[in-house]
Amino acid sequence: MAPHVRKNLDIPKFIKLLEAGWTDRQLANFYDVNVCTIESWRQKDPEFKTLVEKHRRPSNRQVERTLYERATGYTIREFKRHTDKAGNVETTEIIKEIPPDTTAMIFWLKNRDRKRWQDRVNLDGDGLKITVTRKQFQKKSEKKKPGTKKAKK
Repeated sequence: MAPHVRKNLDIPKFIKLLEAGWTDRQLANFYDVNVCTIESWRQKDPEFKTLVEKHRRPSNRQVERTLYERATGYTIREFKRHTDKAGNVETTEIIKEIPPDTTAMIFWLKNRDRKRWQDRVNLDGDGLKITVTRKQFQKKSEKKKPGTKKAKK
């Protein structure tokens, strides 16, 4: 790593922060530098860039797994302990089914398959590019009701 990067940087601590999922902004605040400085270090020092990518990967993968589970639903096992009047401890296993979460599904699809699931539809023809968001289209189509005519002025 280049000397300008290492100046006030405790690498083992920096790695722990990366693995904990800290963003560039959080790292910059912690080290009392501008977020542009962190970005500059990555651009100027390929070894530093590799270090950041390598140690952020596990936390990113964990979030991806968790989001996927929220989007598809999952099962959790809980154990509850009960003590009867005689002092005997009884353990009961409870299996809970967590249903899929629609918001997580939408987020997953929009980010994993943008061409099919984005909110924008781009129409391109003869050098003219038109962008229509689904929200705009829905608002306009909701105003028009079939079978109604505009009043003449």
